[in-house]
Amino acid sequence: MLKPTLYARAKACFGPVIRVTYGKSEVFNPITVLEADETDAWYESGNGDACVGWPAAGVEIAIRGEAGELAAAGDSGEIMIRAQHMMTGYRTADGFDPLAPDEFHDTGDLGYLDPQGRLHLTGRTADVIKSGGYKITPEEVERLLAPALQSSEVAVVGIPSEYWGEVILAAIERPPPGWEQRIATVVQNMTDYKRPRLMIALDELPRNGIGKVLRSAIRADVLSRFRITEGPRPRLEPRE
Repeated sequence: MLKPTLYARAKACFGPVIRVTYGKSEVFNPITVLEADETDAWYESGNGDACVGWPAAGVEIAIRGEAGELAAAGDSGEIMIRAQHMMTGYRTADGFDPLAPDEFHDTGDLGYLDPQGRLHLTGRTADVIKSGGYKITPEEVERLLAPALQSSEVAVVGIPSEYWGEVILAAIERPPPGWEQRIATVVQNMTDYKRPRLMIALDELPRNGIGKVLRSAIRADVLSRFRITEGPRPRLEPRE
């Protein structure tokens, strides 16, 4: 997803010429498109979430809730797609596993369709944090924290906890001076179950070859260097 801070840096370098597309390796052409002028208008509006535009030609998008029901406009759920230019199936160890001709593909992404029919991404099903009986996507917490961190990037992950199920941890890359106080003010105004209860500053967030932040690597690094104290106010304690 194209975060507002990254869009601002790209626009400063190249101007308002950035077009957003959403795609998957299972689909040969873009699934959705947001043209450059629409992209600029969206990010200038300060809405914050990841609008990736309208379905491309030959693409159908459905949003399904946890029980498999079709979600209404504005309601988040799992993104399902059907396209003329989609793969016909998977090759597995047991041979070829074809998709039914009219079958929707489960993308593993979460999002919603707005009243105009544009798709918005809200996260990945694999990244959803289950804390205190609630489900939270890291991206929604990151969007709330980002304004307090100026150009620093933040990544949110779940850390295993017997008390919480998972504790929400925010990892901040090269945070600016005074970030603790600014973050504390933001967190105080957040819905309680979305609040990160652990914070850590890193020189650099781990990324893969295309620049995507690796949440699993952040989690592994934290757990290798710290113990998590259990209870309503968890803390990070260095391992000896």
